[in-house]
Amino acid sequence: MPSIKCSWLTTDTPTFYKEIQIIEEPAEALQAAEVSMSLAAESVYDANNGDKLENPETAPFVELELNAAITAICMTSNAKSVEIQKPDGTLLGTFQASAEVNGWYQHFLVSNAAAGEPLLPPGVRVSLKFFARRPREYINIATLCVVHGEPPKSPLMETDAKEFRSHSTEAQLKKLYDGVNQLQNQLLKNMEMVNRRLDRVDARLDQIENRINSK
Repeated sequence: MPSIKCSWLTTDTPTFYKEIQIIEEPAEALQAAEVSMSLAAESVYDANNGDKLENPETAPFVELELNAAITAICMTSNAKSVEIQKPDGTLLGTFQASAEVNGWYQHFLVSNAAAGEPLLPPGVRVSLKFFARRPREYINIATLCVVHGEPPKSPLMETDAKEFRSHSTEAQLKKLYDGVNQLQNQLLKNMEMVNRRLDRVDARLDQIENRINSK
């Protein structure tokens, strides 16, 4: 079982997938993403946002520890930047959002499969720290999908290593990236659909308010 902690007092458990599931069966992830994005978009004062941080000097974070290697993290947040840090503060990487729709940012952190390296090795405890030009209490994580499983291994024989990478590993890496791109496009479509629904709700509320005021 994964270990998950959050700097907020409450947090939903991230969804865990194997590599092949996030590529071939994205419908389940997208359905969960649509629901969570709808709930997050309704109010910035939901359970996560409304709670105060335990340490106001610390940026909001989600701490992850998984026995299996983490090969990709797909996240929707209103924070434009995310850092991966070890418990001792060692910075493993800083990532900027790959796409943005109406204040929601898409982050796709993928392992270096060509080198046979996971994004995060098994058993490593790390923190995802979020940064945005807004008060910390408004940081919101709408979706967080963590993909686990061993990435393709590099060949051991030097004689055919180049040929192996150019055929087998390259094909597997392309399949992974194609799947992630497909997921990104579908998530963006869902985000646009959620925003259209919210616009219709706002218009309806305006009509009701006008009727009340006209009486």
